[in-house]
Amino acid sequence: MRQETNSKEFTLIELLVVIAFLIVLLLPTIQQAIETTRKHSCRTNLEQIGLTFYNYLETYKVFPPGYIQTSQSNRN
Repeated sequence: MRQETNSKEFTLIELLVVIAFLIVLLLPTIQQAIETTRKHSCRTNLEQIGLTFYNYLETYKVFPPGYIQTSQSNRN
């Protein structure tokens, strides 16, 4: 037999529904934060590449070569 209670406790299902609802609400914010972090990381990497080029330019008075052809004997 089932006992009926008048308690105001949350059931497991209700708790899971509330948690799922909160996750759905927070998901766009989390995705936006991830995208912002990715863009910042990309920008930082590009800045580092640029600084490396200018460091090379100051050291050797020329930009690094775009391509270096290796000898044919090194090919296997």
